[in-house]
Amino acid sequence: MRIRNLWQLPAVALLALSVQGGCILMPEVVDRIVELAVSGTVTEQLDAVGVVNTHDDRDTVDVRGELDLAAVLEEADIDVSKVKDIKVQGATYRTVRLDPQATREIQNGTVTVRRIGGPEEVLISNFNAKVNEVTTARTAQLNAAGVGVVNTLIGQLLDELKGGPSAGDARLIYHVTGTSVPAGVATDFTWELKLVVSIVGEVEVEVVE
Repeated sequence: MRIRNLWQLPAVALLALSVQGGCILMPEVVDRIVELAVSGTVTEQLDAVGVVNTHDDRDTVDVRGELDLAAVLEEADIDVSKVKDIKVQGATYRTVRLDPQATREIQNGTVTVRRIGGPEEVLISNFNAKVNEVTTARTAQLNAAGVGVVNTLIGQLLDELKGGPSAGDARLIYHVTGTSVPAGVATDFTWELKLVVSIVGEVEVEVVE
């Protein structure tokens, strides 16, 4: 059986498809504008230390520094003037330092968020977790009111980066409450809350037609 010339068949077929009216059709490279979605994060670690029964802690995160919007856009090669949308996409939580009490739980937890001088809004509600079992990231159910606080801030940070007015104080204050069990044994763990921010912008790409 002769097989040495079989490699020629795909080339012949391609040539036949590329020839119309005696002319060989060459592919054309053209520029196209497409939308590209990238992500940034706002991450904060919160210590829960010394609480006996009622879990009640506050923590502050600098969103301007933590998100670093300019760096996210530069890495994705998106010009800030081409950004079309920015918003909170989701949130995750996990324990980063275990509690000495193996059965530690936080029940009926709530996380609120506010800007400096602004109203406090619910970000996460009905939060229940067995502390020492949450060592990998889990999705948190977000509340629209708290998300709105964050979206307003990151929208202002985007406008600031585009040359608009300053977003002002870009810190957020988290307020975490809930019931810590077992009762009568002080808590001693650290957990992490991560907000995922979606950024959509336009980029120019080359495509072959």
